[in-house]
This record gives sequence, structure tokens and C-alpha cells, in this order.
Amino acid sequence: AEDHMDAATSLGVRVLYGYADLAECYVAQNRAGDAARAYGKAYRQDPDRATYGLKALNYAGRALRESMLR
Repeated sequence: AEDHMDAATSLGVRVLYGYADLAECYVAQNRAGDAARAYGKAYRQDPDRATYGLKALNYAGRALRESMLR
């Protein structure tokens, strides 16, 4: 799904909620790094939604902490 959204955005299509919805799926699967990436893409698509940027940073930090514990 993410690859398809990436292809669409490369053609200039705005993906308003797809990345955020995908990020929530990643969160539900405990995939913090993937969630951070998807929220970052959601924020780039809609910079007025600052919560996406904050969530991207939150999950990036979580992914970093998890990788240090492995």
C-alpha cells in the first residue's frame, strides 16, 4: 500500500489520509519505525496537521529505543 501511495505522490497526487491510516496499522502491529515513516509522509502531504509530525517524531524515538534494546 505504501509503495502505491508513494507512486501516486510522485505523480503529484495528494494522499490526504492514506499515510496516516497506514501509520495506525503499523502502530497496531508494533512497527514503530514504519509508523514513524508513514506519519512523516502524512505530515509532508498535509503540513497543517502538526500532530502527524509529532507522531512521526514520537515513533521514531520509540523505534530508536527499541533498536538499542535488541
